[in-house]
Amino acid sequence: MQKEEIDIYIECDSTSPKEMNRQYRYLLECRSLPGNTRSGGDQLTGTYNMATMTALIKALERIRRPCIIYIHCRNDWMLNMLVHQMPVWIGKDFRNSKGNQIANVGLWQRIAELTAEHELIAVRGKHEYSNWMKEEMGKGELDVR
Repeated sequence: MQKEEIDIYIECDSTSPKEMNRQYRYLLECRSLPGNTRSGGDQLTGTYNMATMTALIKALERIRRPCIIYIHCRNDWMLNMLVHQMPVWIGKDFRNSKGNQIANVGLWQRIAELTAEHELIAVRGKHEYSNWMKEEMGKGELDVR
C-alpha cells in the first residue's frame, strides 16, 4: 500500500530572530484529495524558530497514520535541523557536540516523536499559501478548522 502524501505549509507573522509576541499558522493538504485542507494557528511569545516548530507540531498532531510529508516554510534553519541534525540529536539524547542540551529541547523531542513514522521532505521558501496566511494573521484569524 502506497503512503499518503501530505503537504504542511507554515507561516509566521515575523522572521525576526528576537524573542517577541508573534503569530503562526499552518495548513495541511492531502495530495490525493485536493482541496481537503485543515488549518490552524495561534500566538506565542518566543523566537521565530520556536514559532515555526510550534506550528509544525500543531500540524503533525493532526496526522493519524504514516505518510510522506512535504514541509513548506521559509525557515531554512529549522528545515535543515529537521532533516540533517535531528537524527544526530536523537542518537545523542538531544545534546550537542559539547554534551550540552540543545536549545528548545522539548519542541525538538516532540517533533521527533511525531515524525518517527513519517518520511519528511523539506521544501524551502515562500509557498502558495504564504500571502493568504499573512492576511489571516493580520486579521487575527487564528481559529482551527
